[in-house]
Amino acid sequence: DLHKFQNHKDNSLDTVNETLELRDLSPYWFDAVQGSAMKNTVRMHSMFLLTGPNGGGKSSLLRSVCAASILGICGLMVPAESAIIPHFDSVMLHMKAYDSPADGKSSFQIEMSEIRSLITSATSRSLVLLDEICRGTETAKGTCIAGSIVENLDQLGCMG
Repeated sequence: DLHKFQNHKDNSLDTVNETLELRDLSPYWFDAVQGSAMKNTVRMHSMFLLTGPNGGGKSSLLRSVCAASILGICGLMVPAESAIIPHFDSVMLHMKAYDSPADGKSSFQIEMSEIRSLITSATSRSLVLLDEICRGTETAKGTCIAGSIVENLDQLGCMG
């Protein structure tokens, strides 16, 4: 009966996986057949900090996770052996900011403006990926600001 159908609670969202799992993820821009791509396995359920040496592939991994998440949400093929992707309400990636002398803004000002927008838009269902934030200011201040940004995003409950 239509009335029962309308009033029936759909519990399907109660069982949505809250963990992003990408096994043997490869960058979509490399030819995986030739073996030139480094494959990574990623499993995340909250905020985490990715560290490593310059040229170690951190930025490539962030781009790959972002692309895989968007492709998976759209129901398209993900460049991984297997993928479990939560239904994010937004996927946000912040990479290096550049200055804008014509507007009288430094790269740091532009970056802070972009991150403010990102934080105000993020929800507990967002995937937020930040690459080398606060690099346009001195190390001590940048570390404090970056810590505050990560803390705010963690309090929102977003993943990234």
